[in-house]
Amino acid sequence: MADQKYRLIGKNYPTPDLQAKVTGKAKYAEDFRVEGMLFCKLLVSPMPHARVRRLETRKALAIPGVKAILTADDLPPPSDSLTDLGTVIKANKKGERALTMEPLYAGEPILAVAAVDELTAAAAIEAIDIDLEPLQFVLDPIETRAALALGIAASLNAPIPPHPGFGVFRM
Repeated sequence: MADQKYRLIGKNYPTPDLQAKVTGKAKYAEDFRVEGMLFCKLLVSPMPHARVRRLETRKALAIPGVKAILTADDLPPPSDSLTDLGTVIKANKKGERALTMEPLYAGEPILAVAAVDELTAAAAIEAIDIDLEPLQFVLDPIETRAALALGIAASLNAPIPPHPGFGVFRM
């Protein structure tokens, strides 16, 4: 029985889906289409820290095939959860969000567009007029660590005021 358990270690063997993958016959999630299916595209922040001042989506919603535009305001706030033992786990209000009006990193999703196909969703993203206010951010991990230790920064991308105790930390 022990010999059977390790019979493939150190040996080449074909996996059951190898032939389908090599020939292109294998089906992946993106290969499937169903009636009424919508496609989603995200508008992501081009800035490492910003605040959305204005968001104009009327042109995008007027494009034929655009079904909905979802923003952070449309999502429910994080909610507490209950474990099997009845313990309440408080929701982290500062945790990762699906969408946000104040992105904390470049690439964080601001809104989502649902459309009948990928090209329509991409066109809708291009039609959205967004005004972002750039905010200060921290790049140096040493500065970030010092600010957090002093209780200055509310988030990792908060401005760090000068402080006489700041200096170079040596590890």
